[in-house]
Amino acid sequence: MEREELHELVLLLKQQIEAGKIKINSADTIEELSKVRFAKDGKIDAQSVGSSVRALGLAVAAAETHKAMMRISILEVNSQYFDMLEPLFAKPFTEMRRHGLNPQIVAEDMASRDNLVKAFTADLELLAQGLKEFWDDYGPVVQAHLQELRSLKVVFGGDVFPSYTANIACSVGLYADTVVLPDPLHKLITFAGIMAPKELFRLTAKHALNVLSYKDLALAEVEVPIVVITPDFLADRSYRSTLQVAAEEDTLEHYSRMFGTGFSSREQFGEFLRPLSTYKALVSRITDPSRMLFDTEWSGTLLEQFKKYAEEFPGQFGSVADPRLVLEQMLLGRMMQANDVVFRGYRYGGTPLVDAPTSWRYLQWKYEYQGKPFENGDAQRDLLIAKTMSLEGSQHNMLAGVPSDALVQLRRNGASADLREIVRKGINEIDTASDDALPSIGKQVIENIDNALSEHARQLNALSASRRKFFGIDVARWIIPGALCLATSVVHSVPLAFLAAASTMSGSFRPEELRNRYRELKTQSAILRRSPAGIMFRYLKNNFGIH
Repeated sequence: MEREELHELVLLLKQQIEAGKIKINSADTIEELSKVRFAKDGKIDAQSVGSSVRALGLAVAAAETHKAMMRISILEVNSQYFDMLEPLFAKPFTEMRRHGLNPQIVAEDMASRDNLVKAFTADLELLAQGLKEFWDDYGPVVQAHLQELRSLKVVFGGDVFPSYTANIACSVGLYADTVVLPDPLHKLITFAGIMAPKELFRLTAKHALNVLSYKDLALAEVEVPIVVITPDFLADRSYRSTLQVAAEEDTLEHYSRMFGTGFSSREQFGEFLRPLSTYKALVSRITDPSRMLFDTEWSGTLLEQFKKYAEEFPGQFGSVADPRLVLEQMLLGRMMQANDVVFRGYRYGGTPLVDAPTSWRYLQWKYEYQGKPFENGDAQRDLLIAKTMSLEGSQHNMLAGVPSDALVQLRRNGASADLREIVRKGINEIDTASDDALPSIGKQVIENIDNALSEHARQLNALSASRRKFFGIDVARWIIPGALCLATSVVHSVPLAFLAAASTMSGSFRPEELRNRYRELKTQSAILRRSPAGIMFRYLKNNFGIH
């Protein structure tokens, strides 16, 4: 520890003790404190500071830092993040929305303009430095808040950012409280010097335009944040190094399953690969070809897929790619990706969310090699429900039709817990590794929401019938001419002509019954409107042909 840092640490400790904020019970620590001395230059004499005092000082400093971080809200961090993006991408984002385009199309158009590519390249170093400084300052703040947030959080991974084809928070957010998304620019900027400037600008623009579509949800003023933007730790070298060590362990297990031979070390696997210098020789030794997964959308033989993958990354493998290098780099990259989303889930106390099919398969394998991936069945259920809802959101109108403002309204009405129970209904123990799990869960989720909407429609019809009765026979027998003013003041929506006609009818007058009945129906109506099904019903009715 630097002497200057130690000096500040001891002064902070002294201040906290004098303020009565710290009570020391350890006799050893008290004795060490009595020995602390200042040197002639006015700074703490490092030799006089014992280990117990140093440890206590660090603990006090950490506590003070945590308090300072918690004073900065997640909303403030998200707001400052979007303030950084908007000078560069707000105008094309507005034009994109105005013309009904998507980020892919707009980004390709922007990348075709040489002046924009040159401007981006010229400012790239400044942008990279700005992002680094921003997340160095605010990354720990976001982490502190998310760790203390006692809610159901899902942490996106498996790709740079969710697909632009659907807002993943608008589907998964119907189940999870908070969707944690990595800053795509934080990762992409690390490709500077590796990726061609035009392609890097295209990807940066595409993902920046996509992330701006989450702004309303990220900045919604609700008790529990709906969307939180976080740093992408892959930009940090030490984190990548740690991730690689974990991924290598999983990769070794993957090789064992794929080749049908147990490998206890990377050296042993290297010896196994040594003679397999051609694609044909390598493929011939694979006993479980299903685990050599390049992309779930690719077709053709394994031999063809190996060559295709090598051709797509000429800068990584060279003009003549060594099949063994292609194998190792591809699988290591996939396993690092799977471990990254698991690590970040641990970091934020959340459940991994992976929507890309290929990345999802590798995450399943990672859990398989890990043994028991979950401490309880609830975490496993949450993982699979979030996954299926991310897919159903783009495949089923029932979920894809929920706009951002509906989701915000659900949160403000405190409907999250009720909605989550609707979604969970009938989904209990599930096998994470089963390929049959997702279709069955997706079907159950859709059925649960469909049933809730159908029940809501039934309740609306019942309420409507109650109102008709209230404004008809039941009211008529309560009204006499002298009570006309009172009845009108209670039932504001009843036309005067109707009341005048009804007033000629005979019957006993019970205004308290009229008033109570009106209040009861008004309360029932408010409850139905504010319920999860009620809010979804209003936004989704066109999808179901309800008019």
